[in-house]
Amino acid sequence: LLMNASLTEVTYVIGVVGTQEHAQIVLSEAETVTTAIKNLGINITEAETKLEEAETAFNLGNYVESETLAYAAKELAIQTNQTAAQAQSKIGEAEDALATAQSDERTEGLNEAQQLLDDAKTSYNNGDYSEAINLATQAITKAQEAKIFLAEGTDSLPVTEISVAIIAVAVIAVVVLFFVRSRKKTIVREVEKKKRRIDVERIFLVHKDLLPEEKQAIQFLAENNGEAFEADLYESLKLPRTTTWRLVKRLDRMGIIKRTKFRRQNLIRIKNKYTIKD
Repeated sequence: LLMNASLTEVTYVIGVVGTQEHAQIVLSEAETVTTAIKNLGINITEAETKLEEAETAFNLGNYVESETLAYAAKELAIQTNQTAAQAQSKIGEAEDALATAQSDERTEGLNEAQQLLDDAKTSYNNGDYSEAINLATQAITKAQEAKIFLAEGTDSLPVTEISVAIIAVAVIAVVVLFFVRSRKKTIVREVEKKKRRIDVERIFLVHKDLLPEEKQAIQFLAENNGEAFEADLYESLKLPRTTTWRLVKRLDRMGIIKRTKFRRQNLIRIKNKYTIKD
């Protein structure tokens, strides 16, 4: 039973039959599974190598060996896919841990956590999913251990200096508030000028193989000036985090969107070639 969401397969194996016909069936099943997983962007080089060995054995008439190798290739592909899914989930947890630390202003030690997270993503992209899990787990720990940065002498400031600082901040806040209110209309006009209109119909026409959830994501981005943070997209689609992550990667590979880092978050933006020019 092959599940599209996680490509988890339950196989009941009584034993290796060893006939040409059965070996051909097993090979075909293994090819179907490996192809489906590879199309998700998962690196299954080892499984593909094992499948090639199975095909070679079949061509030589070694049907028992061919079946055995084909079963092994299929199981290896499924295991790799499951490990990749775990890596994606762990990377998502690490991103959440860093975002939480950032919002709590626990920035001391956070750079190390960010580096570990970046390394985890690199390992994932290189197909080393076990290492990606390991690095992402370390990133989570470092993010949780991050502390609020206190400059030397901060806790020993005289009460008078603290009072002066508070008053100064209050004055600045009042000035800024006044400036913002006075400039509100101008700012709104400037923002309106920068709004982008996305040619959604053109995207759907060019990329006819888009999945329903991918079209939904594009529509959401188009309604939000052509861009949104990955976290907001995740909330809008109501899909598992790993599924959303794969969806974004696929749209990126198709050349529809571009991912950039902005304030420690992933900004998803539809490429300018799909902007409707006035």
